[in-house]
Amino acid sequence: KATDIDPGNLAGWKMLAQLYLTQEGRIEEGLQILAALVEDHPEDTEALYLLAQCYEAAEDMDSATFLYENIISLDPENSAAKEALQEIRQAESADSNQAILSKLSSLKSVSTKKTENFRIAFYSNGEVSDPVRVINPARALHEVGC
Repeated sequence: KATDIDPGNLAGWKMLAQLYLTQEGRIEEGLQILAALVEDHPEDTEALYLLAQCYEAAEDMDSATFLYENIISLDPENSAAKEALQEIRQAESADSNQAILSKLSSLKSVSTKKTENFRIAFYSNGEVSDPVRVINPARALHEVGC
């Protein structure tokens, strides 16, 4: 209703988009509203954040990542955008690692022990703790064209 009374009411449009996203499940409509808001107000980090959330809900992680990075460039202290970006990157890393492990597990020339070593190397606080353990699985991936 606030948007009918005052079409320039940014807060009203943001609330409507958030309602569509969270309570109504009408992601496409939320995307349309927020895309128009961001086009007119490209430095409105709240609108950018809501738009990124809509893209996440629509499973468009590339667009969500781009927007979260944009928010952080505009507002380096924006902890919500930093946390959301970190969650996306962790999920992508876990998916990537799982795909690699699945590929390695399917190779006849790679033993279970090497695959397990690879898993340990990748999941050690996000850092490779023993690069020597990664060499054999990486070569195996290269040999099969990965």
